[in-house]
Amino acid sequence: MKRLLIIAGLGLAATASTAQAQLCDGELVEVTEYAGRASYDVVLAAHGGESLVAWSVLDDDGWPSTELTLSHVAADGTVAATRSGFVGFDTVGGIGPMVSSGAVIVHPSTDHEVGVLLREPSGAVRARVHLDDYRPYGRSVARAAFDGAQFVVTWVAGPPEASVLKAVRFDAQGAQLDPTPRVLGPAFAYAPWTGSARIGGATWVLWSTFASSDAEFVAGAAPDLVGVRIADDGQVLDPMPVVLVPGGRGIAMAANGDAGLVLVMAPDGGVQAMTLEPDGGVTPGTQVAFADGEFLLELLPAPGTDGFTLWTHRETFTESPVRVGGQIAGRAISRAGQIAAAPSMTLAGQGGAITTDGHDYVLVTVDETITGAAGEQRLTLRRFRGGTFSPITVETTLAAAPLTLTTTQFCSGPYEPYDGCQAGGPAGAGTMGLIGLGLLALRRRPRRR
Repeated sequence: MKRLLIIAGLGLAATASTAQAQLCDGELVEVTEYAGRASYDVVLAAHGGESLVAWSVLDDDGWPSTELTLSHVAADGTVAATRSGFVGFDTVGGIGPMVSSGAVIVHPSTDHEVGVLLREPSGAVRARVHLDDYRPYGRSVARAAFDGAQFVVTWVAGPPEASVLKAVRFDAQGAQLDPTPRVLGPAFAYAPWTGSARIGGATWVLWSTFASSDAEFVAGAAPDLVGVRIADDGQVLDPMPVVLVPGGRGIAMAANGDAGLVLVMAPDGGVQAMTLEPDGGVTPGTQVAFADGEFLLELLPAPGTDGFTLWTHRETFTESPVRVGGQIAGRAISRAGQIAAAPSMTLAGQGGAITTDGHDYVLVTVDETITGAAGEQRLTLRRFRGGTFSPITVETTLAAAPLTLTTTQFCSGPYEPYDGCQAGGPAGAGTMGLIGLGLLALRRRPRRR
């Protein structure tokens, strides 16, 4: 795998080798690392004690490969894997999120068109449904949510100057309920956030947008968090989008019964938990404090309680040789939006994806085991009980790759910083206190969400 080896802030020192003459328009540097890692883009769905995991290995340039792997994991941890072709990649380089009713899995696709893949519980493709044309500018950000009775799929359509949020419903078996998409309101043209969840007998669809399209181009302007309710019969109950949080951009949403929880990023960059009532009332909760290098993994309803859990991941790097690790943490959030001061659970590993089937948590991590000059990287699925966070099944290895300790020379020239050096030039390019060496190709953190 090609390595893009510059990440500011890691502070890894590297010394150029003087044992061999090199031709390098810049400085010759050397990195010792455990090579052989892959970087995964992972999504999963879970229902009735079973899980479906989908992943793609990122290419050298940070985009998913054209091969997607699907693994169906039973409640006891046994796994059956099937290979699939190019299906359902997001335009920004991620697999479209999956949601499941148990009878069907809905998998949004926005690579060349906006649509959904309807999958059997086994993961096999049942049908492909075209919903809209691909946007030439900006993102379509197709999303799907299952509210216990039906799926609601939303996406952004139209040119930047007239972008709108559209929605269409599917029943629990995957049959399309709306003959034509419904327009819910204007949408932020380029990188909008959207979310939907069933709260109090209706589906609330939330998104970030501006009251005026001109505001998108005003320096310092922040979008508002708005929403509409969709009834079970498909009727849009709000004649126009309701402004829920002025100047607040949504980043995550979940529902638990008749209570909703939204994480909102304020203009000052802070993140706050907001409770959403069925009538649209919003009450501020606790401010969310993320540590340095800590990122949101997922916001989920807590199985067996009326609260929620906030899942985060924090990646770690060690130097000489370069090793990659991380920690996943889950914090309880009450129905009123109060966040626990201490994590309910912490677990070593790099967070890939987490979901719940209503009873248990299902977590996919990337783990490394190193012994001397060799090791292994694994994509691992864990299932554990909500509340007690106790493991239910043994860890299930979905993919594994050997790691080997290697030393690589490369040229950090001013014009071609990633080119390899060639023999024949002046001996010894000197020593470099690097601006930070790391494995950028290893990490791609969106998401998402």
